[in-house]
Amino acid sequence: MDEWILKHFGNNNAQPPNCVTQPENNAFPLVLLTYAQSLDGCIARERGQPISLSSPESFRMTHLLRATFGAILVGVNTVIADNPSLTTRLVKGPNPLPLIVDTNLRTPLDCKLLREARCRKPVIFAASSNENSRYIHEKAEKLRTLGAQVIFVDLFNGRVCLRSVLRKVGEMKEIESVMIEGGASILTAMLKPNLVDLVSNIIVTIAPTFIGGLNSIQELMPAQTDASGKVVPVKWNVQHMCQLGGDVVMCLSKGRE
Repeated sequence: MDEWILKHFGNNNAQPPNCVTQPENNAFPLVLLTYAQSLDGCIARERGQPISLSSPESFRMTHLLRATFGAILVGVNTVIADNPSLTTRLVKGPNPLPLIVDTNLRTPLDCKLLREARCRKPVIFAASSNENSRYIHEKAEKLRTLGAQVIFVDLFNGRVCLRSVLRKVGEMKEIESVMIEGGASILTAMLKPNLVDLVSNIIVTIAPTFIGGLNSIQELMPAQTDASGKVVPVKWNVQHMCQLGGDVVMCLSKGRE
């Protein structure tokens, strides 16, 4: 099973998956969106209440993918709700560098990423507009004492600017690729017109269940119109598709106009 996964979704050289295309802009790292959802497009029952969707086989695939990427990015809501370790504990391979998007420095001081020895210490991106706040200054110092890096970046629409985050990551010589695992707000933001150009590919795992809960994509995405004015959704190309356990896994690339 591992050999099949590596053939289609990765390789043995600690490099991003074979189905992932290289970025056009060298100022930014290679970016892959990857997440699991239900048949009705949900990633949780309610915000802040995670649910296990992936089969053991597809969950192992996620760990194999992590081992091929330099960094893994999540939002602070994911850290608060899931308290993830973001390691490759199910496979052999290096742990990616955790990146946390955290506008107001809400990352818990007792989270696994800061307290467990098996976890790499995270880089946390917060809003530069908060930098002079006494609370933010004190929280940043506590996070740094626990081994985290705290980097302040610009805001965009009231939240940390993800383009600024990825530009900062692109300046880190040791990080050439980033795997974005969520949550819903981050996934939605990355698919909007101002950021989707940075996304090389999407690997989505679809579990055979219905939830009726929190959708992975939170807003209507921009659509194209044909010659008659009819709205046509922007489509992605399916590069690879397989079944892992009971799940269907697809690797998508952006469609060409």
